[in-house]
Amino acid sequence: MENLVKLKFLDMGRTDLDELPKEILTKLPRLQYLNLPERVNAPVEDLASLELLEVFGGGFCDLHNFYKFMSSLHNYEKDLWYTIFVGQVSIGRHFDDYIPKQRRVIVEDYTIEAATSIILPHGIDFLEISKCHGLSSCFVDNFLSRTTSSRVLTCEIFCCGEIEWIVNVPSGRDTTTDPHCISFRSLIVRELQNLVGLCKGKIASHTFSGLTELYISKCHRMKKLFPRAMLQDLKNLENLVVGECSEMEEIIGREEGERSSQSSSTSTTADLPKLKDLILDFLPQLKSICEGKLMCDSLEDMRFYKCPKLKRMPFYTPTTNEHPFPSLRVIKVYEEEKNWWERLEWEQSHVKTLFQNIVI
Repeated sequence: MENLVKLKFLDMGRTDLDELPKEILTKLPRLQYLNLPERVNAPVEDLASLELLEVFGGGFCDLHNFYKFMSSLHNYEKDLWYTIFVGQVSIGRHFDDYIPKQRRVIVEDYTIEAATSIILPHGIDFLEISKCHGLSSCFVDNFLSRTTSSRVLTCEIFCCGEIEWIVNVPSGRDTTTDPHCISFRSLIVRELQNLVGLCKGKIASHTFSGLTELYISKCHRMKKLFPRAMLQDLKNLENLVVGECSEMEEIIGREEGERSSQSSSTSTTADLPKLKDLILDFLPQLKSICEGKLMCDSLEDMRFYKCPKLKRMPFYTPTTNEHPFPSLRVIKVYEEEKNWWERLEWEQSHVKTLFQNIVI
């Protein structure tokens, strides 16, 4: 193999290789694309010698080797596409036929040492954290903010029992103008058994201002998805999916100390101007989508299933036009839920009639 000195493309991602021959990569100086099996601990020093490398897929057994590799890229000022695994990644779960043109880091089944933060590489597009231990109760506190990119990030988090908040800013601390905070494009959260909520305190507006997708499932301690004050940062939210959260009571929660019977609550109008898809499934304690009125003029699809305590639909439009929700195509209500649907209270009667015509 060492004689393949002109080799540019090498994909071993789907092989059963357990170990790479020592210094083999240093003898392949023209490699531009390299994909290694997930079980192989990639040789950092050898990788650093590949000055022409443009696309890399592979894994490191710990954060130390991962940092060494990312540091080596700066020596050549490389703009690398990568899919990098850290820890004990499930065999065969992540590898694609070809590494997509994005920059993603997957940390799985890894114990993070006390007082250690994960340093995110520059320009990262996708971050997955799963089955990790030793994490802080606040998710974003596990990352060194001085090295994070201002780019929006697709982030998937699951099976990390220590996380209680995604963002939690202690009282007295103000990060509203901090340019180094993580900015989310897509946030997928699953099976965080101790997650209480998405955010708390004065957070930087750009943390969620670029968020287009929010998926929450099997987070059984959550009672409120996000506070009303966070709505101003969700102007770009397009897809909202909440499912199998046994204690979830509110989607857009009331402010601290605000009671649902207050007239100020019912007269308040909330706005999610770009929301297209709304899916609420298996939420047995859900009582409210939003106190007061909710404007979602861009709605295209909605689905409701097993939300027996939800009694009111807050959807509101300031217009009395024949088609106040011009993009709305379908509302999915399962057959056994039709009686529940018929009993719902509505903010506006003409919206109820409109929605009734497209229920399947």
